[in-house]
Amino acid sequence: METLSQERLSPQELTRWFARAVTSRTLRDGIDLDGLTRIGDIAAAALPERTAAQKTTPLPTTVERPSYAYSR
Repeated sequence: METLSQERLSPQELTRWFARAVTSRTLRDGIDLDGLTRIGDIAAAALPERTAAQKTTPLPTTVERPSYAYSR
């Protein structure tokens, strides 16, 4: 990430900084930009480990919606 300090901030420096941003290329090879392929692993890592008792209890497959969700 490139920054511009307050001490160097001036209209001329800001103009040079923006011009350089348009004419230069920043390599982003080390950044994973495909988050959808990784979100499952990230979420699993953030969740606590299920206990043995929880592992034997099946997870619900459907979510019951309250009756007021269907009223018009």
